[in-house]
Amino acid sequence: MRLKKNRCISFFILFSLCLVEYAQAKEYLYVTHEKRNIISVIDIKEKKVIKKIPVGKSPSGIAVFPEKKLLAVSHKDELSEFIYLIDSATYKIKQKTLSAITRHRERGRSHIQFNSDYTKLYVIDDENNHLEIFNTADWKPVKKVNLDLKPMGITFSPANKEAYIPVLYKGMIHVLDLESDVIKDNIVIDGAPADVAVSKEGKRLYISDIVNSRIVIMELSTRKILKSIVVGNRPQRLLLSPDGKTLYVANYYSNNITVIDTQRMEASALIPAGILPSDIALSNNGRWLFSSNYDESSISIIDTKTNLVAEKILVEIYPSRIEFASF
Repeated sequence: MRLKKNRCISFFILFSLCLVEYAQAKEYLYVTHEKRNIISVIDIKEKKVIKKIPVGKSPSGIAVFPEKKLLAVSHKDELSEFIYLIDSATYKIKQKTLSAITRHRERGRSHIQFNSDYTKLYVIDDENNHLEIFNTADWKPVKKVNLDLKPMGITFSPANKEAYIPVLYKGMIHVLDLESDVIKDNIVIDGAPADVAVSKEGKRLYISDIVNSRIVIMELSTRKILKSIVVGNRPQRLLLSPDGKTLYVANYYSNNITVIDTQRMEASALIPAGILPSDIALSNNGRWLFSSNYDESSISIIDTKTNLVAEKILVEIYPSRIEFASF
């Protein structure tokens, strides 16, 4: 009886600790502002900007390292040779990681993303057309990969041990082998791919084609196009829901977001987001969708149950990339 009672007490203590940890977790949205040289920190619960972090000239891309509570920030300015690593608790720059590549012009952007186990940081420069890979153990660049004209980002598929890099001006997607970090293949489409999403099991590829205002759904094993779905003008950013059943498409020039049912392979809703939605992010549970509205100086908070904008948060001018994090 005493053993059973002790087990009950232990379970209750463990359960209580879990509740405390959950209650203490806070949700944030990090927003880059290229023309203000800052990152806005938004407290999701309070629905307001709580901090503006100065990060050097023209911050471009942003990625979150949850375990180390770090923000990685790239820049687009001429001679921007550093990736800034920022402590999310103190908002101070913890380190400036030197890139092996020197930018020559204040054009284009750097798109950054951690791989699935956070051992590497991948940085794509869409003006100099290269991929640079950093080791997160010491934050040193370990490899450079030359890419074709205007690479637009990188999407990882742990299921396939591959990454997909859309190349805007060549109408193709580079397939990067994640073990060797070498381009092993190219997927060609009749269009201009701006972003890629991959299904959880790695069987389908979703491609945004900005010149034809469509989403291409492709079966990866055969490279067969299963469906082409017409969306808004200049579909740019793509985002899959955690369960993979919904695809969100930010239509930059249409000022809205197309919602696609991936099982039926058809559009199910159209959300008026804001002026020039440049990026989108989802909360961990998929309940809230966030849109950075570049020409409206706002962040839209969208209820994914109703597909309606629940609220807008005013921010500094030209919000571009956004990242959601829970600490």
